[in-house]
Amino acid sequence: PNSEGAREELRRRFPLMVQRRDAELFEREPPVTFGVALADLCNGFGVDFTDKTTGRWYPRLPPALVFLCEIMEREAADEDFGTMFSANASAVYQIVETVDHGKPFQKDIPSSALWCGLKLFLDCLPTPLLSFEAYEDTVNFGFSAEDKEKQLRFLQDLLHSRLPREMSYVALYVASFLHTLCKTSESKEASREGPPDYTRVPLTFALATKVFTPTFLRPQPMTEAWRRNLSRAYEMVETLLRNAEDDRLWIGRKRTHMQKGTDADMDSSSESDYAGIVASVDDGGPELAEAQPPEANELAEAAKAADGGKTVSEPAEAQPPEANELAEAAKAADGG
Repeated sequence: PNSEGAREELRRRFPLMVQRRDAELFEREPPVTFGVALADLCNGFGVDFTDKTTGRWYPRLPPALVFLCEIMEREAADEDFGTMFSANASAVYQIVETVDHGKPFQKDIPSSALWCGLKLFLDCLPTPLLSFEAYEDTVNFGFSAEDKEKQLRFLQDLLHSRLPREMSYVALYVASFLHTLCKTSESKEASREGPPDYTRVPLTFALATKVFTPTFLRPQPMTEAWRRNLSRAYEMVETLLRNAEDDRLWIGRKRTHMQKGTDADMDSSSESDYAGIVASVDDGGPELAEAQPPEANELAEAAKAADGGKTVSEPAEAQPPEANELAEAAKAADGG
């Protein structure tokens, strides 16, 4: 109870709605999501999440980001990407309030409104996912559009060594999400039969790059000089999206190969000394699944120490205490 760090860790495990109600009861300013620094979101409300599509484990992702992306992937939102900027205003306002206050997502939300809500959430972060400095480096280093390998090495150094861990994980998660939906859209277009439908705007890597580049890279003051070099930022972000599953960019432990629809799994990791709430989405929708609590591990260690260092296992049936007492009494009566 006297450890502020432990109190903060416990507080993080409570949903945003609970934390908002707690703040109201104590007459404090209720926490929100939009416009909050990424470090505060991850450390204040972040959930550990295993992506069923890639098998990658992400610590402390903002819950709203996970729920938005998982709903969109499940609902095949790639088909409505082109209608993002014509989404119904009332539906967008509803998503903004849901995300900002940590409320449960309603059913049957238009995918166009989900896309708009996702972009608003990401663009309202105080800093882009790859930092302001990365935009300046992208322009100043003069990467050639054809030299994708050099761009990959730059991204690898950025994600592994220069960015805070929470920024790297969130950037990789968003890039992986967009990569998955772009690949899904490409597969659909390749297998589509009949005359082309020119009223549709299929999701492509180029289009996702154009829309989401400010999410990853943008200058802090947008000057005319920076504006003339936006093409370099587009090239860097497209390289990131196309290679989001490249193991050279991944900063976490080795991935576990999983198939869509299997149970998400989280085990202990050297990158995380806690077992928190895992955001997991199954066929029924997004929900929070409880990971093994730390207390269970402490009890197991205590039992192991009490047993002389032996491993604690689960026997089929433990010997009742009464049987042990009777055995000791019989042994004493028999003279040892």
